[in-house]
Amino acid sequence: MPPSPETDFSNSSSFTCGSNHYERPTSIHHWQLRDLSTAALSLSFEPNSMTYGHGFLAAGGLHSELEVRNVRGGGASCFKGNVGGERGCVNNALHVGKHSNGSVRLFVCNNDSTVKVYALPSMAAVTTIRTGVPINYAALSPEGSSLVCAGDTPTVLVYTAHEAGYSLTSSFTEAQDVGMCCAWSHYGNTFAAAHQDGTLAVWDRRSGRLVAKMCAEAAARCVKFAKGPVDLLAVSEHEDQVHLIDSRRWSSSDLLICQPPPPPDEGGDAPLDDPSDISGIAFTPSGRRLWVGMRDGCMGQQQQQQQQQQQQQQQQLRNPPTPLPPPPPHNQRKSASHAQPPHPAARGQQQQQQQQQQQQQQQQQQQQQQQLRNPPTPLPPPPHNQQRKSASHAQPPHPAARG
Repeated sequence: MPPSPETDFSNSSSFTCGSNHYERPTSIHHWQLRDLSTAALSLSFEPNSMTYGHGFLAAGGLHSELEVRNVRGGGASCFKGNVGGERGCVNNALHVGKHSNGSVRLFVCNNDSTVKVYALPSMAAVTTIRTGVPINYAALSPEGSSLVCAGDTPTVLVYTAHEAGYSLTSSFTEAQDVGMCCAWSHYGNTFAAAHQDGTLAVWDRRSGRLVAKMCAEAAARCVKFAKGPVDLLAVSEHEDQVHLIDSRRWSSSDLLICQPPPPPDEGGDAPLDDPSDISGIAFTPSGRRLWVGMRDGCMGQQQQQQQQQQQQQQQQLRNPPTPLPPPPPHNQRKSASHAQPPHPAARGQQQQQQQQQQQQQQQQQQQQQQQLRNPPTPLPPPPHNQQRKSASHAQPPHPAARG
């Protein structure tokens, strides 16, 4: 029976082992900055959004500034300027995805209630999606046919991609506050949205059914799916905490407390009354590690081991280890019909024993054949007088034996 979609972030499993922290000279300049890693370019504006995908790096600013570089092309500039809108229109988020026709596109989510779509690397304008509300994040499905948007409304919008534009096909509402982030699973069969009131909702793409709904204690700001075969969903709160959720069963989760290490001159743990803002999260391409960006420039690295443990357990269930058979008695050999299959570690010893037994049998057969060809000479009978002498000197039987 499938679990109920209504659940909470209960710490019922452990998907990680250990963490490392790395100093990075970055800081959060805007509360909507959720995916910043480290500054890779020297920009003429203060960036508040950044993304990388399909070889392109893009950064957006507080006044519609935008700069795009082709990293695989040696860092060549694709665009540097303003993408329109009135001054003060913030580029809330950027996303790079591949359309169903194979073309790479850049999605610019702006506070002017639009999502502007550009072709890369030419930066030719494809279309402008007018959503009616400021969009905080947009994500294209893996196969490039659907676009999900989360913005200043509790409703999550889903658009169908066409050759010339995008049309609104469905909407979903499960939260009471605005949407902050959205993401597609690696397989493209489910999508998730994180909201300001701590709600995380996951829907099935084909049926539109609510798959899971969970509530955090604080605002949920960023959500990411790990790539297969590691089926995990990570959602970060505004401060300190990141939740890892099993996206297969939706019945178990793990809580990560992301606190920076104490200064070198101070011992003990970091003070709990000094919360650490989380700027963004990202899985590595293999899905084995999760990076957490924090306010003071530290990156928390969590190693993911759930898939490896599950594979080991399944392998042990399918192929249990064969125990070593007990050594047989020295003078007793088992019949071939009741013999246990030899353990791989004991095969060499058994083969040596079999060879020795065969050599002994061959030696015995050779001795028997030699005796048949050359029988031993029988001893001659004793002389007649010696028999008489033996009889004359024979002692009489004991009285107890006469009766």
